[in-house]
Amino acid sequence: MKRLFLLLAFSLCTLSFVNAQEKIKLKIVYSENIQDTFFDVKFGASKKEVIKGFKNHGLDFSKKRSTDDILTFYPSEANFSFCGISWKNLTASLSNDKFFSLGFTALYADEETALKDFELVLSELSSKYEMNELPIEDSNIYKSYLAFSEKENGVMISLEKGEGREGEVIYYISLDYEDKTLDR
Repeated sequence: MKRLFLLLAFSLCTLSFVNAQEKIKLKIVYSENIQDTFFDVKFGASKKEVIKGFKNHGLDFSKKRSTDDILTFYPSEANFSFCGISWKNLTASLSNDKFFSLGFTALYADEETALKDFELVLSELSSKYEMNELPIEDSNIYKSYLAFSEKENGVMISLEKGEGREGEVIYYISLDYEDKTLDR
């Protein structure tokens, strides 16, 4: 369910970013060559190829937390590193049995550490892509950036505040890659 929300948010953020640029006349900055291969699996791969490829990189498929279109993976070890930080889990989304989106999630108990790691990942992404800051319209979202290409693929990172299972405040970084041409 959270993955569906993130995909919807990613699409809405893209739309609101473009609309905001039109309203305030910002220049749209596109990025090219946005990453489309993860753990040796390229967007467009089948469900079977995703599960096998990710497993070869120490990521365990969770049948319990997955659906036909959203595949959830956890590291065989405690965490795994990508873009300079450790992530708790990742979800791969499918459309018509084709891999089109990948989302990473990292959870934090304190705001300071979350902000530090967010800036680390944003710096890594900014060294590769033209990251565009998105307008913040929700008090639970601290920061959100998006890079997208004219070929309809993109990467988005956001830092948000939420509520944990026990009602405690948690902070989380979401990093999502998507190829919208495959989500039809």
